[in-house]
Amino acid sequence: MLPHMGRRELFRLGGAAIAALAVLRQPFLHRHEDDEPAATKARSQKKPPSGATAVAWSGDATQTTVEISAYTTGATSVGLAIATSPDLSGATYLAPAPPNSSGWKKWSVTGLSPGTTYYHQATDTPAHKPRQLIGTVSSLRTLRPVGTGGTTRIAIGCCQHNDTGVSYAFDDMAAWAPDRFVHVGDFGYPNYLSTNTSTHMRNWAESCNVPGVRAIQAKGCMDYISSDHDTNGSGENNKPNFNDPVTAADITAWQQVVPARMEDSRQPRRGRYRADVEGNVRFVKLDTRSLDKTDTVGTGADPRSPNSTMLGATQLAWLKSQIDQAAQQRQVIIMYSDVAWNGVSPGPPIPRTYCDKWPSYIYERDLISDYAKSKGANLFIFFGDSHGLQFDDGTHEKNGFPSICVAPLDSPLHMHFQDAYQWNYPAGIDEGGGPYRSAQHYVRLTIQDNGSGQITVTAEARDCSAETGGPKTVNTMVKTYHV
Repeated sequence: MLPHMGRRELFRLGGAAIAALAVLRQPFLHRHEDDEPAATKARSQKKPPSGATAVAWSGDATQTTVEISAYTTGATSVGLAIATSPDLSGATYLAPAPPNSSGWKKWSVTGLSPGTTYYHQATDTPAHKPRQLIGTVSSLRTLRPVGTGGTTRIAIGCCQHNDTGVSYAFDDMAAWAPDRFVHVGDFGYPNYLSTNTSTHMRNWAESCNVPGVRAIQAKGCMDYISSDHDTNGSGENNKPNFNDPVTAADITAWQQVVPARMEDSRQPRRGRYRADVEGNVRFVKLDTRSLDKTDTVGTGADPRSPNSTMLGATQLAWLKSQIDQAAQQRQVIIMYSDVAWNGVSPGPPIPRTYCDKWPSYIYERDLISDYAKSKGANLFIFFGDSHGLQFDDGTHEKNGFPSICVAPLDSPLHMHFQDAYQWNYPAGIDEGGGPYRSAQHYVRLTIQDNGSGQITVTAEARDCSAETGGPKTVNTMVKTYHV
């Protein structure tokens, strides 16, 4: 039996992909299963292959829990083996059940130990046959206890096309071996998303099958932030996510597939925001694509209008509570948002290409910044969407909070709001796009906490493209906080 893990494990199982709007009228269902008997656990796993395949994806680890999903093909009844040893000896096996109609199975695993590496692998139990391990063994690390010192390394990137055929950025990440990877949006650029939840599940399956992504997911958690292209599609269908039914379907599919917690307690849930704490750092993950967002295009809104909201009242109140807790507990806040923070959008009217960025919601953006400042909180903002590396030490932010754009992983270059950041890489890339190349960029984040009130945050901009002589660090920002 896995240490600190009870014989009864709680997990969520996503139901079959059904019509999105019908699902949104009722709460998301959870199932409870028992572990398999000890005699079954001891049974040899060396059986003829079932022909089933599996790709594992873990995310949102806390000190004692983790979310894990598996995309399977040809599997009959999917379970999960998890252990503290890479050969899965002494593993606990979570009871199997059929995957949903899109091949996905999702668990919330509890009873884990802080700061511990775990290994996991999916299982398949064909009818009248013994259980068989499928896919590869993957690993993850739970978070270090709250209030303790130590070093955390996080790779952060976004804007992943899936069709470039190269994975230099992912290869560089894998070699660096961070504690986890945060994907700040545009997890693929599908053109086929619709009100059918299975289309959203298909996008995540295709994105997870990219070799570079699979290599990262096999080595640790990939925490995922929702964004525009992977929420309601590309091209003419890529609307700015203002209460559209495709976004509603995406939120429904998210609950069945994506290994992430949702701290929105409303029913049906419509916000994918959540937070966790490691050591003395609070990581806040926003959902700027929630169904509470104000339409800044159809209304002809002014970028400074007090009547526009990016987060909605419920999420905004939650974010303020996170700031309160961080200030009270003397924690630095690392905040992830999928879109640009600094700058001012043109308008009114606001052009569509600018309408879903924080510079189109200046009143609420400044309210958040002012609130953090009033509480004495230390806020560091990471975002994506703009296709270029951008660093600002706080010079262009109202209250001096630093912000960094981490994009793009393998997408062509273009940038919003270049005048609102001290450093843009490559320089001179306009909104219409510059050199059309696979950028292969990401950011390495190292957080060193001495446990006595000093926290040093180091962000390195990495260019991994072969044509620029990468991989190499092209810029570094260091912030030291005394909390």
